Amino acid sequence: IMENIRHLLERNGMCMEDIVKTTVHLRKREFFDEMNRSYQEFFSVYPARITVYGVELYGTCDVEIDAIAYREEGR
Repeated sequence: IMENIRHLLERNGMCMEDIVKTTVHLRKREFFDEMNRSYQEFFSVYPARITVYGVELYGTCDVEIDAIAYREEGR
């Protein structure tokens, strides 16, 4: 998931450091530790994050992450 987010940002001239907020949806609470370890590999500065669990996701997905990125003009 995070590789997909990184790829989309790079295609638009942005990077992971431009992410200001993420929302992580987990099917089960038990997935949090593994998700958190993977998540940390992608950031040097952590954006604001909301994590919710116990949600019904599409099909057999266990994790869904959405991100909001912002970059000032001219940067």
